[in-house]
Amino acid sequence: MYHLLPSPAIYMFRSISLKEALASIFSTFSRFIWVLILVIFRTAVHISLIEDTKNTPLYKELLTKLLLIGLLACPLMIGISFAAERRSHPRRWKLIGFGLLLILMVLYFLFGISPSPTVTDYYRFAVLFVGAHLWVAYAPFLKHHESNAFWQFNKALFLQFLNATLYAVTLFIGLLIAVKTVEFLFEIKYLFEIEADLAILIFSFFHSLFFLSKVPAHLAHLQNDTSYPTGLKIFTQYVLLPLEVVYLLILYVYTGKILINWSLPSGGVAYLVLAFSVAGIFALLLLYPLRHQHKEKWVHLFSRRFYLALLPLLILLFVGILRRIYDYGITENRYIVVAMACWLGAQTLYFLFSKRKDIIWIPISLSILCLFLVFGPWNIFQVSRKSQLAAFRSLAQSRHLLNDKGKIVSKSSLSAEEYEQLFSIVNYFKERDSTALAIFFPNPLPTPDNSSSGNDQYTYLSRLISNKGSKNESISFGTDYDEVMEVAGFEHLKSFDSFQKNSSEKEEWSFVIRGSELIISKHGTPVMLCDLRNRVRAIGEKYGYIQNNIPKAAMTFEGDHQGKRLRVVLYSITMDQNKNFITNGVLLY
Repeated sequence: MYHLLPSPAIYMFRSISLKEALASIFSTFSRFIWVLILVIFRTAVHISLIEDTKNTPLYKELLTKLLLIGLLACPLMIGISFAAERRSHPRRWKLIGFGLLLILMVLYFLFGISPSPTVTDYYRFAVLFVGAHLWVAYAPFLKHHESNAFWQFNKALFLQFLNATLYAVTLFIGLLIAVKTVEFLFEIKYLFEIEADLAILIFSFFHSLFFLSKVPAHLAHLQNDTSYPTGLKIFTQYVLLPLEVVYLLILYVYTGKILINWSLPSGGVAYLVLAFSVAGIFALLLLYPLRHQHKEKWVHLFSRRFYLALLPLLILLFVGILRRIYDYGITENRYIVVAMACWLGAQTLYFLFSKRKDIIWIPISLSILCLFLVFGPWNIFQVSRKSQLAAFRSLAQSRHLLNDKGKIVSKSSLSAEEYEQLFSIVNYFKERDSTALAIFFPNPLPTPDNSSSGNDQYTYLSRLISNKGSKNESISFGTDYDEVMEVAGFEHLKSFDSFQKNSSEKEEWSFVIRGSELIISKHGTPVMLCDLRNRVRAIGEKYGYIQNNIPKAAMTFEGDHQGKRLRVVLYSITMDQNKNFITNGVLLY
């Protein structure tokens, strides 16, 4: 039996009395009072972070940590509320669950997030955030084998989320237009970030309130609910499934190409297969109640053959990601892809050979996988760190970059692939823990004389390691804008940019690059030549080939014309892969 999916617009424009609206709000607060208190706290912290004018790192880091705690605790608390409602004494179970959650969040705040949150902390939070939302999906059904109720409950959550999002977006756009109208008509300058604050208030607080207001309360009754929204059926059966089939054919053709050419697949194909598989499982979940209805032949066929069709693609997925790991080592992303590939393999075998085929195991197993990824000695951070460290050591040793003391101190050149891998590893640790590579570098790191370009590991290596094997090498320098420019002895300053065309006939000075020379002309007559190629080589050998804080002295050319001094100070120099130069700067005369 199908029912038309009520349009959110119908709800928006249906006549609702103030009394009904207040009763709905009161009922929602009564049922989810602690959840909404947490949402208010989270919203206040987020707005405080946006409006922070103290510019103190400790205060900002504290707010960031509190915001992460609030974002993570909210879905966990909702799941605890749903689970407690299925118990005989829901209030007592809620208090027990919230107490345990409070202890976990305090421990996470103290030991799970660094004082200054790094990429690792955000990765850990993202994985746990996904796991927390999966917990909401199955929390009320852990002790109840109710497959249909489970599906109806999650269908309601999905549609209510879309509904709340439509309300929130509409409200935000309307209020934003009102804010901008007031700002324009009355020439008001707001003393706070009103657009960002408004977005946080609506999408954090009101969206949560809208979402929770229509969540089913009597979950046991859902087991006998056989309704299926026609709109959802049309979208899944005639939009999502055909797209899945198209991508399936594309991936199968690509697999055939690999077999014909007898070559390894591209590492990036793993992400495509993973995205296709997850979307296919999502489509199956949406069509779960229709899988045994033979009149829905298209759905019936897809439900029976999807996992079978997935088997060859899983092989392609494993080969693609393992090749990537073999070439560049393990990172968090690659570890997650391997874990997801193993999970997909397990799900495929389960739904192919198990008689039960219970869909509740999809979110349960995924949430367990999320915990597996971030906790224990096998977590994605420890494994990735060890792999990248081993890759750096192997590359440095194989290319003889290390001296007798195991330090990188002498100049060398690498192939394009080796150069890219070396610096990608340095960047990897720079975003996480640069001390991990400290054993390979002198302490302290030496810097060129009169340089303000910094002395981090990337800068140090860029001065020593050249990339002579690259066909797409691009070299770029930028001056230190904070350094004072000496102008004594000059009366005029003329700025120029070689990328822009100059009218040499009308202007007194013109600047043209021919080959590797910057030609400065006065009234069409060349008066000064600047050899860019030799200067780029000299700067690169001293400061490294990609720098943005080169001292002005290194970017300066001196000359004279008719007994008067000329000085060119370049702000930037770029040499592309075709040895073409672009520069800009000023002429002092």
